[in-house]
Order: sequence, then C-alpha cells, then structure tokens
Amino acid sequence: MIPRASFDLAPQLPSDAIFWLPGAEQGDDGHGLGYFHDTWMICDVPPELASEVLRTEFGLAGLVDEAARSPKEFELLVSAMESPDPENADCADFGHVSEELMEELTSDVPPDLEGLELGVAGLVHALAAYGCVPAASCRGHVYDAPRRPWADRPVAFFASDRERAEQLVPLARISGCGFNVEVTSVDVTITLETGAANARARSFYRALGYEEEGVRLSRQVSAGGQAASAVPEPGGSPTGGNAAHSS
Repeated sequence: MIPRASFDLAPQLPSDAIFWLPGAEQGDDGHGLGYFHDTWMICDVPPELASEVLRTEFGLAGLVDEAARSPKEFELLVSAMESPDPENADCADFGHVSEELMEELTSDVPPDLEGLELGVAGLVHALAAYGCVPAASCRGHVYDAPRRPWADRPVAFFASDRERAEQLVPLARISGCGFNVEVTSVDVTITLETGAANARARSFYRALGYEEEGVRLSRQVSAGGQAASAVPEPGGSPTGGNAAHSS
C-alpha cells in the first residue's frame, strides 16, 4: 500500500503567485534556492535523465506498494531502500518482502534517484527538464508523535516564469496534482531572519515580496556575561550601543 492523505488542491495557479527564474549565478555556491536545508541546484536536466529517474521511481514504488501493509511499514521500507544496508537481510521487519525488493534493501549503493526521495524524485527532474528550477521536495513522512515530518504529503517547491507555470496547470489536473492554497480569514505575516551581511539571501527574499524592516546585530561576550542584541525600529535610533540602524 501507498499512504494516502486528504487535502484540498487548487486546480489553478494562486492569484498572488510570483513568477521568477534565478540567474545563472544563483547556484554558483553549490546550494539550492530559498535556503532550504540539504538542497542543491537541479537545473538543465536532459529529458533522457528525467525519463530514466521516472522509470526507476515507478518500478521501486511498485515493489514497496506490493510489500507495505501499513503507512508505517511503507515509511520503514522506503527509508531502508533510500539508505540500503547489507545487514537489512537479517532484519525481521523485512522477512515478507519479495526477492527483488530485498536486493534493493541490501544493496551497496542507493537507488538511482539522483539523491532525492522516492515519490518526488521523478517530479523534480521532470520540472527541471521542463525549464523550471526546483527548490525543495519531500515525499511526506509517517512518524510517531511527537516527531513531526517536514511535510505530511508529497510536495515540490520550484521557481518558474509565468509561461511555464501556466502550461503546467492542465498537466497537474490530469495527473491528480495541483496547487495548494491556504485560505484564512485573517491576515498572516511571515517574518524571516537572515544575516545582515548575507546579501544573496536578502536579495532573494526581496524578490519574493518581503520588505526589510530592520537589521539585527548581536555579539558574543565572555562566559557569565550577557549577549546583547536589539532590532531598531525603521527610522529609529539605536540605544545602549548594542544595535545599529541600516538604511
């Protein structure tokens, strides 16, 4: 079995979507977009590679679907497949799986999903082959409380220009995917913090519509002392010598 979740998907692009593609210099440092953890740039993917990842993923998903008897067992099997270990051959939890799946679980090398998770690897590479730039992805995880997953459903974040995004809409509908739109009756403000000297991060978030309200400075003091920090109000003056206003 493959775990299922119920949630609302919008069949059209959000009205407030921001269309943007990074420049060639965006991935020069080897990191991905948006400062997600453990990401890297995936772009200019040949269609042949995307097709190969999709075929591999489809075959592996079928093996796990056949073997998993519960959502937790699906999580266990896929996690073991993504990080195979020869010692899995002696694990009682895997005694019922097929010989083909056991070969994957006990392999010396991970599956050919280009380092991504089963369930989103094919989508990410298809988006990159299409000309979009993926930023982060997660297949959705099943954990016991209090541990919480980064995502409880398959999700992929990506950057796109308007033309490509609009052409994705009918494809998303056909495939059963969509665009998740959070509707709320109150205004929500998202506040991000980044280093004052991190010009790349500040530029990225300004492009997404964030406005800088102040610069927060801090310093480390000796043991037993106190670390002082402050955030000046826009247009205000620092006090106590522990903060500086930046315009």
